[in-house]
Amino acid sequence: MAVDARPRETVAVLRRPSPLVLLTLLGAALPAQVAKPSQEALLAQELASPFLAKAPWTTDYDAALDLAKERHTLVFAYFTTVEH
Repeated sequence: MAVDARPRETVAVLRRPSPLVLLTLLGAALPAQVAKPSQEALLAQELASPFLAKAPWTTDYDAALDLAKERHTLVFAYFTTVEH
């Protein structure tokens, strides 16, 4: 039997990486810590929204009740969560 001494070509086989490998690579590419904005900064951003800019707002509930009593008006309360 004759043995072929010629070098064989190597062919790279590309496989789809597993999700675990992709998550590991993605985690390595992200910064270690992402600075979160302060609650005060988030509140200022929320109060600057076009919806809330149409009327004067206060974040002091007792002051809003006193003003409503003085003006004989109702209190409109807007509750929101800010998650950015």
